[in-house]
Amino acid sequence: MLFKWFLIGYGRIGWAAVFVYLLGAALRLARFNVQVNSVEYNKFTGLPSPAAAGTIVSFLFFMTEFSLNPALIGKIMLVLTVVMGFLMISNIGYFAMKDFSVFRRRAFESLLLLLSALIIIIIKPVESLFTIFFLYSFVSPLLYFYLVNVKIKKEKRN
Repeated sequence: MLFKWFLIGYGRIGWAAVFVYLLGAALRLARFNVQVNSVEYNKFTGLPSPAAAGTIVSFLFFMTEFSLNPALIGKIMLVLTVVMGFLMISNIGYFAMKDFSVFRRRAFESLLLLLSALIIIIIKPVESLFTIFFLYSFVSPLLYFYLVNVKIKKEKRN
C-alpha cells in the first residue's frame, strides 16, 4: 500500500525501497526466530518489525494530518522506508520492555504515568503515536553511534 500511495511515482526506485523494507522484515523475523534463546532478555537486536511498521504508518498519518506537500511526503517516505529496512537488520540494541519489575516496585507512579500517557494519546493520537514510534526507532541508533564515537575517542587518547 505504501508503494501504491506514495512511491509509485518513483518507479523502480520505489520498488527497490519497498523491497529493502520487505527483505529487512523477513531477515529480522528469521534472526528473531533463530536467536530466541541466545540473546539478552531485555534487548532486541535490530528494530522490531512492528515498531518499523508503526513508525512508517504513524509518520504517514502525521504528515497527512498537517497537509504537507504530497511530493515532499513521497520523498520522505522513500528514505524512511529504506532506513526502517536497514534498522531492522542492524545490530543496534533496542529496549524490549519485557521487564516489569520497575512497575511493581513503583506501582502507583507507574499507574499515574500510564494513565497520563493514555490521556495524551486519546487527546492527540496522531502526534503522540508518531512521537512514541519515532523516539523508539531513532533514539537507540543515536545512542549507539554516540557511544561508539566516545569509545573511539577514548581509544585514541590511550
